[in-house]
Amino acid sequence: MYITKLNLFYKSTSEHMEQKINNKHPLYTSNINLLIMIRNFVSFMFFHHQKLNEISKNFLANMMYKAIPFKEIEDDVKLEKLTLSFDKKDTPDLNIEFNKENFIENSMKFWEYYKDLKELPLIVHYHKDFSNDCKRIGKKIQELLSSSFGLSQPQGYYNWNYPKDCPLVLQQYFRMQWMNWLYGHNYDDEGDYIYSINQCLYKAKIGSLELIRDKNQEYLNLKLISKRNLKADNLPKDLNYFFNTVFDIANRSFLLNKNCNPSGICFIEEPKEVPFGIIFRRLQETFPKLQFVVKWD
Repeated sequence: MYITKLNLFYKSTSEHMEQKINNKHPLYTSNINLLIMIRNFVSFMFFHHQKLNEISKNFLANMMYKAIPFKEIEDDVKLEKLTLSFDKKDTPDLNIEFNKENFIENSMKFWEYYKDLKELPLIVHYHKDFSNDCKRIGKKIQELLSSSFGLSQPQGYYNWNYPKDCPLVLQQYFRMQWMNWLYGHNYDDEGDYIYSINQCLYKAKIGSLELIRDKNQEYLNLKLISKRNLKADNLPKDLNYFFNTVFDIANRSFLLNKNCNPSGICFIEEPKEVPFGIIFRRLQETFPKLQFVVKWD
């Protein structure tokens, strides 16, 4: 899923501007309200409606969240409509042009296109405090982690618009998958999951993740490319941000499509006190099929 065109209205000058976007290049903006408006438009894919087919309803019901209600943001720039292009293997591309009035119609088009629930697009929004404001795991997701079901495909969209607790959630999930794999309970392809996540971390030139267990402690160890070992919950600030972002995208992608090479849209705000330029280039190299919409001053 890619944004291919924006139609903007500048209130101060009463002028319209149509902005075409190449899906291989990021969309940069210094206006956080514009990023939020685009994100809210794209949330149409989570719109619940009785006309959706049974597979999609079941999928949506297990996501624990819905489309973001559209609200006008008082700002100098207003988003009138945008055009999206959807692509998946062996299927003609789908182009949708929409505005705030046609969420239902476009949600139906979207789920008809993805009714086999394969090659689903990733969508996520990383706020500027991502990986620093994670204090505890939410009650509902903790209940799911503690159940025999664990995480499944719908949780690829868990808290997509504010992934505050995701570093803790996904590290706990990795521990669970490691333990299941270690003791031979390979019900959910735990071995493939661990291999895919570590391949993605290696592609990002971070290293690999493993669960260390001894008599006194149990922790996730991040073995860096340099062979240095660090605890995953006690990383330097810039590495902590980069690791958690890559780890989050990789996990979402694997839950959705059983691979770590996602297509879709990643909304990202420049983080605080982190050398974002270097990190962002590495994110682009690691996930070449993602379209980034970036708030960057």
